[in-house]
Amino acid sequence: YTTVAVGKQTLADTGNQGIDVAMITIGGTQAEATQATMANEGKLLLYGSTGGMQYCLDMMVANKNLQFLTVSILTSPRFVPESMQTFKEVALPLFAQGVFKPPVDCVLPWTQVADAHRMVEARQHFGKIVLKMD
Repeated sequence: YTTVAVGKQTLADTGNQGIDVAMITIGGTQAEATQATMANEGKLLLYGSTGGMQYCLDMMVANKNLQFLTVSILTSPRFVPESMQTFKEVALPLFAQGVFKPPVDCVLPWTQVADAHRMVEARQHFGKIVLKMD
């Protein structure tokens, strides 16, 4: 997202149709950019704010009939056990089947955990940084 116009690329990758479901963990301007790439009747799950607590809602999204859902572990602790069970039953099999493919930037030995943290703090990664146990 620091070197590529993610919104434009997403629209290009979807034939200008946009995305049906988005999970926004960063917040801030990334949430705004994601909102702009949504398909008609798309669903947006907002559950993070590492990129900023403020989020500007473009009222033109009403033309797309989007659905918004927000989740906070801090204010809804009963959600966590239920959602983790649902994730285990529904999403994990999709990862195992290769339907869901999270982007992995790199795999490091766990002894390089400090390097991994530096990469995250400097935003020098795209996707997950995986720490491998021996």
